[in-house]
Amino acid sequence: MAELTNHLYSIIYPTHALIASQLNPTDFGKHYAVGSAKHFNGKVVFVEVDTSLESEYLSLPEIWAEVRPHEDGTPKRTKFVSNYRVLENIPMDKFRDMYLVTVDGHSLRLEKSAYTTINEPGLIRIFQQLNPIQMLVASNLDQRNFGDYYTLKNKNKGCPKLCYTQIRLSIDEFERCYNDPEHFEMAFPNIPNNKLYECIRELQDKPTKKSKTISIASIFHHLHYKSIRHGFWIAGDGQLIFYPLPSNKDLREKHYRWYKSA
Repeated sequence: MAELTNHLYSIIYPTHALIASQLNPTDFGKHYAVGSAKHFNGKVVFVEVDTSLESEYLSLPEIWAEVRPHEDGTPKRTKFVSNYRVLENIPMDKFRDMYLVTVDGHSLRLEKSAYTTINEPGLIRIFQQLNPIQMLVASNLDQRNFGDYYTLKNKNKGCPKLCYTQIRLSIDEFERCYNDPEHFEMAFPNIPNNKLYECIRELQDKPTKKSKTISIASIFHHLHYKSIRHGFWIAGDGQLIFYPLPSNKDLREKHYRWYKSA
């Protein structure tokens, strides 16, 4: 029997847990989504963490001593390390690749990369914060400055580290359709169009305003992965990690099973 390898996974969504496991990322994603009695009925997003991580808060030496195969040789699937303050206690250089898991357990790996894009200024963007805050936010900030704002400059609403994504929405199209309600459906699940419209108008009227909260509750559970624009970011310590989402063409041609499942 091949020797089992220890792994460390930070769950970004739906929980905020750090989990040790002897399953590889693909098998872990399938187990977490559909193979466990504790599974969550929905999408799962997690990031692999370097097992060299050291943290007094997380007490990993005691955890690793308990991560060993069962008597029948099957791997230890999950050993919870912590359910609280996980992201802030992981140094930025310890984050590895991200995995997006569909409801039926198919995983898509997003490679960790630097974010070097020069963003167009003056646009209103919609961000879904995922971990540890889960607010839906409209913002006049671009992707990089949004992360800096919530991890470095906004102590009242921010946090030491933040994972977030951008949600697809054409502001111009939304405003055009808003004035023709007979032919317009809700832009986002459980978000009244008038609430979204008011948030957008306030940002347009006050271009120096950084952000406006649309909802204090996440709508990520209700969205398809195709609703994501660009990918995911983790901001913290003045740094930014980017996990780019492949194009639809690449998803269809190279990751068809995941694409069809998603």
